[in-house]
Amino acid sequence: MSKDKFLQLLDTQDGWENPIVIQVNPVDAADPGQAPSQVNIVITRTASKLDIKVVVDSDPRQAHFPQQLVRALLLEFAYRTQPAVIASGAAYPEPPSWLVEASPTSPRIPTPMPAPGLSAA
Repeated sequence: MSKDKFLQLLDTQDGWENPIVIQVNPVDAADPGQAPSQVNIVITRTASKLDIKVVVDSDPRQAHFPQQLVRALLLEFAYRTQPAVIASGAAYPEPPSWLVEASPTSPRIPTPMPAPGLSAA
């Protein structure tokens, strides 16, 4: 999902504050239990950023990259006006999984069709 599509979905303007950094790495044989992907908010000296780490092995779909990208976009959107929450180092709520999984990027969720007789505005 592109940022433009995400903003359109939320019916909002672009007010991005924090960069999203994506790291793609091969599987580390020394750490076979590593997660295939994860999203973290990282505090730097001057600001915060969202960090998506993706580990690619023989089946890249296991990383669930589209869903992780949506998760990062939702976190940025939720906390862009609340930098104190992030800077405090306190735990922050994650976006609900049903929202991340139900995104337009998810191939498992069909696009809803309007009921007969209703138009899709």
